[in-house]
Amino acid sequence: MSVRRRQLGDVVVLDLCGHFYGGRETAVLERVLAEELALGSGALLVNLSECMGMNSIAIGTLFRTHDAFQGRGGSLKFCCAAGRMKSLLAILRAGTLLDQYPSEEEALSAFSHQASA
Repeated sequence: MSVRRRQLGDVVVLDLCGHFYGGRETAVLERVLAEELALGSGALLVNLSECMGMNSIAIGTLFRTHDAFQGRGGSLKFCCAAGRMKSLLAILRAGTLLDQYPSEEEALSAFSHQASA
């Protein structure tokens, strides 16, 4: 498990890799997301292409962070969910609550369109 941070223009991208089942790895995820909030990041993209699974604790962390970003006028989007993660998000009907995109390029484009609106 790991969380890698990249900066693409005004967007911070977090690549989640491995499983997040509520242990140390989820604590790292919570810390990284809290740091982004504290830094005042306005546009955050969570790339799930290498994320193999999450439990309810990790999913709850993502939802809370999404709400916190929206509450302060920021934007948090998700992309590239595949396999188990795609199924899990579909079961949770997360698409109705979270901004999800099939590719990183589409998500980054959505940030651009949002900024110009």
